[in-house]
Amino acid sequence: MEPGVLDENGCPVPVRTCKLRKQKILRQKRQAAATAPQQCPQNAEWRNCTSICPELSCQNYQLPQDCFSLRCGAPGCVCKDGYLLLNFSNKQEGCVKKESCPQQTTQAATSG
Repeated sequence: MEPGVLDENGCPVPVRTCKLRKQKILRQKRQAAATAPQQCPQNAEWRNCTSICPELSCQNYQLPQDCFSLRCGAPGCVCKDGYLLLNFSNKQEGCVKKESCPQQTTQAATSG
């Protein structure tokens, strides 16, 4: 737990320490982005404070998620609640509901 991080009741708040690259650049990006209106892809919205954890996508939502943090990441577009990135490698493709993710190609075992 990081010393000095307290909630409104004075209770310690758990914070997972993750490595952030170049804090100064991140701070500058956040300040610049706060003043510029941004257009996001389908079913995504702009946030000045994003998560530093990887965003859920059609490719990774079924994998165990072991990242949790209350720290702000760089400003940017994130999927709206209830949506996943369609393609983690190309965020411009937008976000979809989990049910709309392309089916993973797996071969079913057949007996016969």
